[in-house]
Amino acid sequence: MTPSIKKYSMEMPYNKLYVTFNSPPTVKEFLEQFYSRPCMSRVHGVATYLDKSCTVIQCQPAKYRSLDDLFILVKTYYPTCTLEELVNLLFTVKLCSNEFGQYVGFCPGACPDIDNIRVIFNSYNKPFDFIKDIDQYASAYSWETLLNMADIDQIKYEQLTKKQRNHE
Repeated sequence: MTPSIKKYSMEMPYNKLYVTFNSPPTVKEFLEQFYSRPCMSRVHGVATYLDKSCTVIQCQPAKYRSLDDLFILVKTYYPTCTLEELVNLLFTVKLCSNEFGQYVGFCPGACPDIDNIRVIFNSYNKPFDFIKDIDQYASAYSWETLLNMADIDQIKYEQLTKKQRNHE
């Protein structure tokens, strides 16, 4: 008998998140497995849970994820990973969004509904100048600050996103 799944309540604080798959050796492989739900021109993450036994759901599958939650998830399985490493890795994962072999790339975003900046993988690219205007909301950092921390300027951003979408 499978355990019943409980829903997350906003009053429940958390500092760890879990997934139902076994963690692979590297963070990059973890991200590629986590973002394994293709949907036309974008890719979504699998479900995340608040407990190791994966009975208390934190976020449903096929949803965009905040960078804050993604970092908590990665730190659960890879405690030495830094935020700078995670931001750089977002530009290196290889994700296919559909049966036609269309590759998607990392695209910084934000969501007023969840009050956080979020990680999006899709087939189109946002210009670097647009990223500087993305509201930080309640996230720990803005995308502009994160890209600066990861030493990614406009030229590097454009090179990385082009390379990622071309599956190089």
